[in-house]
Amino acid sequence: MKPEAGLLPTTLDITDNPKKLKIVEVDTPQLARTLDDPQVYISIINNNFAALVNLSASKDGMFMEGKASPYVNAIVAREDNKDSANVQKLKEAFQSQEVLDKANEIYKGDIIKGW
Repeated sequence: MKPEAGLLPTTLDITDNPKKLKIVEVDTPQLARTLDDPQVYISIINNNFAALVNLSASKDGMFMEGKASPYVNAIVAREDNKDSANVQKLKEAFQSQEVLDKANEIYKGDIIKGW
C-alpha cells in the first residue's frame, strides 16, 4: 500500500500484489453476503455487520483487531467541554458493566473493550 494512503486506502493505493489476488471494494453492508459467492475466498467485515448474519469474529474469523486498533469507537468532546458533568456521565455509562454485557450479548462475545 502507498504509505500516504493512511487508514482509508482504496484499491488504487495498492502498490504490489504478488499473489495476483483480485481485490474488490464492496459497500460495508454487503460484505457479509460476499461470502455467499463461491469465488470469494475472504472478506473483511465489520463486527456489527457480521453479527447481523450470525457470523462471529472469534469463531468464524481468521483474526480480530485488538483495542489498539485505529478503528476503535471513541467518545469525543470539545476541549472546553470534556470535563463537563454530562460528558463524564456519558463516559461512565458507556464504560459500565451493563453496556459491556449488552454489547457482548449483541455481538456474541466478540467485543473488544477499549478502555
